Amino acid sequence: MQLLRIVWLVPFLLLAGCLDAEPSRQTMMDQIDARIQQDTLGMFKVVKLEKLNGFKPDDRHYQAKVHLVMEVVKTPDQALRELENDSRPPLEKMAAGLVIGAIKMSAGDLKVGDVHEKTTVYEFIRTEKGWRLDREVTDSNL
Repeated sequence: MQLLRIVWLVPFLLLAGCLDAEPSRQTMMDQIDARIQQDTLGMFKVVKLEKLNGFKPDDRHYQAKVHLVMEVVKTPDQALRELENDSRPPLEKMAAGLVIGAIKMSAGDLKVGDVHEKTTVYEFIRTEKGWRLDREVTDSNL
């Protein structure tokens, strides 16, 4: 009986190490959404993420090609008004204003509820506390 338990335990332990071989879809969604909201001053929210492909160049890195559906939750004008009352240092406010201006120029007239789609590659790093979003990859073959 003891031998039977050991026989079942070995494959279970081996599989347990494989369960975290890549970031989960929910981890990707949460971290990419947080990054996009940070980068766009809360103008966009990721409402759907579809993983199209994945690549693990080594044990600590994972690249995921994803298709994102993002909804506009704040217009550039709303973001600029909020920025005026923000307590950020002046240089950060200036940089944030430039980001808003660039979004407005590239995306045109954004309205709350508009949907934008984007396909891109993100790289995640395995840390002691799980997978963490590192960067958007521009030179990937995925």
